[in-house]
Amino acid sequence: MELSVHHDRIIGTMSAIKSNERTRASDAGEDRAEIGDLLELTGLNKKAFAFIRSIDKLEADKRDDVLRSLHPLLDLMDTHWNGQKTPDMFDDAVEPSEPPVGDDFDAALASAPGDAA
Repeated sequence: MELSVHHDRIIGTMSAIKSNERTRASDAGEDRAEIGDLLELTGLNKKAFAFIRSIDKLEADKRDDVLRSLHPLLDLMDTHWNGQKTPDMFDDAVEPSEPPVGDDFDAALASAPGDAA
């Protein structure tokens, strides 16, 4: 095969591809900056946003199939991840609206557990 016959086409195609790659890289950089701004504004997790973007790119039937399994799996894992946490012993504590004063203060001290002075 004589490549010199196609010289102009080869060079032209390579130049066009190189130009397209630069444009795509520039566009991708702008997209990344826009995503970064959005994540900073909303406080969304970068990886979670990436997961949703990848699901959003799917065709509707494939996306529906992924979501059909994803929702129950997230529920299952949420129970697994959060069901093993030790509850905070102060969660049910009730703070008094006002500190005890006078006789109430002495009564509160007397009824408090521990050593009384």
